[in-house]
Amino acid sequence: MSHGSQDWRKLIDECFRKQNLLGETIFLTCPRHPNEPRIELHQKDAHTFSTTAVCKRPCNSELACLHYCKALCHGRAHPPCKEIVRFTFKRCQHSTTKICSVADDSMRCDEMVWLTLEGCGHSINCKCWEETENKSSVLVCKYPCSKTLACGHPCTLPCGMECISKVCQKCDDIKKILEMKEKELQRKKLEEKMKTIDIEIQNLGKENADGPFFKELLPEGETAAEYCMVSQTSSSLQILK
Repeated sequence: MSHGSQDWRKLIDECFRKQNLLGETIFLTCPRHPNEPRIELHQKDAHTFSTTAVCKRPCNSELACLHYCKALCHGRAHPPCKEIVRFTFKRCQHSTTKICSVADDSMRCDEMVWLTLEGCGHSINCKCWEETENKSSVLVCKYPCSKTLACGHPCTLPCGMECISKVCQKCDDIKKILEMKEKELQRKKLEEKMKTIDIEIQNLGKENADGPFFKELLPEGETAAEYCMVSQTSSSLQILK
């Protein structure tokens, strides 16, 4: 700066070098806590300097909410107040606690209250905000349904669920059981059929091993053509003899 400007050169020569005010370190003092020991900042640490390095004491400044800042001494805006305070809802007059900086309109009352549902007249336990914000229309009544379905079975759904268009759970269970039994019966029939086929194959193997295998053909057999052909062949053999 001295080489580039005569004004800076004059200022540095007069105010710094001659009065011994020019050096590699500077002493810093917290303006909020001037009685605290000063910190010596060296030029090699200047690029990593943070205002929190100057003072380690709590800020303790009074905030707009009349609480005191509990954060460490800082040079920027105060962080949100973390003080725990009592809070009363205007609509229901229930009381709770909240963090001071949390907006009042973002709070919801979680006090449990009894609410009578308009559709069925049953009373349910719900959170206060669900009642005050007219959420009762979406609350489902958990009481057992008292209706009888077209199949004659009682409805097993909760009272707050529409059951007329729903499939009867009992009928559905019975249908599934019958389907499982039918599948099991078919499986057993198939196993028996396979066993019968295996026995026939084994018997055929034994008969072929003992000699020629002949099948008797009768007039009332499966195919008359086979019977006639065998008969004609037998007659021809008798003539040749």
